Amino acid sequence: MNKRTAADWCVLRVDLSRGTSSISKQNAKFLGGRGENHAVLLDTTPILPLSAGEAPLVWASGPLAGTGFPGASRMQMAARSPLTGGIGSSSAGSDFALKMRLAGFDQLIIVGMAASPVYLVLESGQAWIRNAKEIAGCSVSETDRWLRSREGSMISTAIIGPAGEKECAAACIMFDMGRAAGRCALGAVMGSKNLKAVVVKGKGEIAVTDPVQFDETVARVLKKIEASDVLQAIHRLGTMQVSPANVEPRCNFQAGVVSPEMNEQLNHHAFAPYYVESYGCQGCPVRCGRRYRVSKGQLAGMESTGLHANSVTDFGTRLGIGDPEAIIAAHGLCNDYGLDIDNTSGVIAWAMEAFQRGALNLKDTDGLTLSWGNTDAVLALLPQIAQRRGIGALLASGCVHAAAELGHGSEEFCITVKGQELEEALRPYKGWALGVVVTERGGTHTRGAPVLELGGEIPAEIAGRAGLPQISLEASTCEGKPEVVVYYERLHAVLDSLGVCYFISDWMDPGLPTLEDYSEALSATCGYDTRAEELLLIGERIHTLGRLLNVAYAGFSRANDYPPSRLMSSPIETGDVLSKCEWDRLLDHYYDLHEWNPVTGWPTHQRLVELGLDGYKWALNHKLEGLG
Repeated sequence: MNKRTAADWCVLRVDLSRGTSSISKQNAKFLGGRGENHAVLLDTTPILPLSAGEAPLVWASGPLAGTGFPGASRMQMAARSPLTGGIGSSSAGSDFALKMRLAGFDQLIIVGMAASPVYLVLESGQAWIRNAKEIAGCSVSETDRWLRSREGSMISTAIIGPAGEKECAAACIMFDMGRAAGRCALGAVMGSKNLKAVVVKGKGEIAVTDPVQFDETVARVLKKIEASDVLQAIHRLGTMQVSPANVEPRCNFQAGVVSPEMNEQLNHHAFAPYYVESYGCQGCPVRCGRRYRVSKGQLAGMESTGLHANSVTDFGTRLGIGDPEAIIAAHGLCNDYGLDIDNTSGVIAWAMEAFQRGALNLKDTDGLTLSWGNTDAVLALLPQIAQRRGIGALLASGCVHAAAELGHGSEEFCITVKGQELEEALRPYKGWALGVVVTERGGTHTRGAPVLELGGEIPAEIAGRAGLPQISLEASTCEGKPEVVVYYERLHAVLDSLGVCYFISDWMDPGLPTLEDYSEALSATCGYDTRAEELLLIGERIHTLGRLLNVAYAGFSRANDYPPSRLMSSPIETGDVLSKCEWDRLLDHYYDLHEWNPVTGWPTHQRLVELGLDGYKWALNHKLEGLG
């Protein structure tokens, strides 16, 4: 198992209920990664509710992972989300994808539930299920240390913390302690299976079809990375260099404009005194990861790995906190408890507004004053949520369920999309807003939202690639935005399936690698003669699989493709608001570009036939009731 080809696709299926595993080798139908995960879930007939032990949790790398291609380090996970009821899909960097491939596996399908806590080890084409009772209830860092003491220091780990074991709605999966597969509560799915961790050990190499062409392609991609001012800035300062933006969700989206004072408190200069080191995924020249540590004062010793721009949004502007030390501590606690920062801060923001409006009081919160900017209260809430204690027992179920239980009108300020807490500011940016809201996994900017629009406009080069006239598109206008969102949806689907980070693409900078570069990379690594326009079509097919899963799992329709009502009724200080009339026009055009039914927002039977997905037409007639 020392040498494998990039085109290999080896699937390991592990049944935790029976304690068995099986291996199959096949051809990937949708490149790899996200596409293959979604196909597995659609091929699970009947689609099973979460309470059924057979309900799968699926992991997959991609054909470029482990080859040395820059940024090809992503691992994709998918399952039915216990948070939204629809498709739960997430991605994480680290060395895990590389080592899983070197261990002999490209996709991992986990079904069933172990009778007691276990962890899974993959090595040299074999799988072992091992006892994890000793680490039940342990933090992520404690678990990682324990695993390395038994399995060796060169492993890569995927771990759930107490939040996953307690099946919290914000539970994530932590990779090598510094990268999170966040959103959608996939950590809760892992916890429901009594699976504490997955360990991979891999040695050897991934052989490419044409080494000369591969080296030439990599050299060209590296030149584009070196020439990108955006990526060079991230290399120097991380994603923190763009945070906070001028407009952020403030105090649970009640406001939006960031004051000069708060900007000074939370910009990258404010975090610089706490910087420890940079790190990156295997073979990536960008090295976007940052580690920060508080060395003095009340929070001395608190450390955060993987602090990014959204950390400042989540625990800074959204909660009214202007203290870098508190943000470092909050992010670090989330990492160790296995909590997704976006969902966790979202439900805390809801609780703070509930306290502000009198729907929660000191008796409900066991004496915690949930006022905006109260860092002590936030830091106290995190372990309570992860362990379902006190007020945390209410918040651990997520904003939608918590609001339904509490009542008192608190549903009005539960800011979610498809049942998942929203992190992104939307009102001034029409394309960004559309991409965030229509995504199948519920409120996220990493499935088609044009990040370049946050700079004020979408560049002319991107408009051209989306099939529009090559002119820049201002953020405040609706024109051309559906075309750009669809272009990026297809691009992201391809990158997720190849195993490549979005940073190494024209999502970040028009001068960065495009589908033409990835077409050449596929040819060099796997021998596939797949042109750029064919990759776009494959991206459309993969994106459609996610839509079908949402229909089958949750019956999501056009009604679920609207922003939260607050964002369509209450303007921020600049006057920006998302108009219902404009949104309807955006949706109509967006559905038309995908050739979906404009009334339901579902793919049509005819469109599935055109995409070669007619075998999945049954999903349009099937809606799984309830969450099991």
